[in-house]
Amino acid sequence: MTTVMTLPRGIRLNNPGCLERIGIDWRGLAPDQSVDPRLVAFTGPEWGIRALARTLLGYQHQEARHTIAGLVSRFRPPEVHDTSGYCRWVATSLDREATDRISLDEPATLMGIVQAIIRRENGPLPSGRPLWYPHETVARGLKLAFSNRA
Repeated sequence: MTTVMTLPRGIRLNNPGCLERIGIDWRGLAPDQSVDPRLVAFTGPEWGIRALARTLLGYQHQEARHTIAGLVSRFRPPEVHDTSGYCRWVATSLDREATDRISLDEPATLMGIVQAIIRRENGPLPSGRPLWYPHETVARGLKLAFSNRA
């Protein structure tokens, strides 16, 4: 059985996208942000999933990033990450090519890329777990993503 302390940092913080502190007053922030010096903590996983989805939607709608490679290279820039490997991993998870145009307005595509990022950011799943979060939890976070406030 996996204990809380052995869970990946993003899962422990309810921040499965491992979003860093950059001054955004996200909905669902945990009252105590001193738990981690770099990453944001949320009150529940659906709020961290919401923040991840809104981040990706912002990249697509405000910065015109319409490919997996475009989205991932903005989310995890090559200056500090193996972006090409990350892009290939996400693309393979979606059964697509990194250069394929995608629309995050399509619920299945948004669900797929969010699930892929969650798996990539948090590493291997504990034995017997097919995903870090059940489909219903991710769906709640994605539904929250379409509200108007950060």
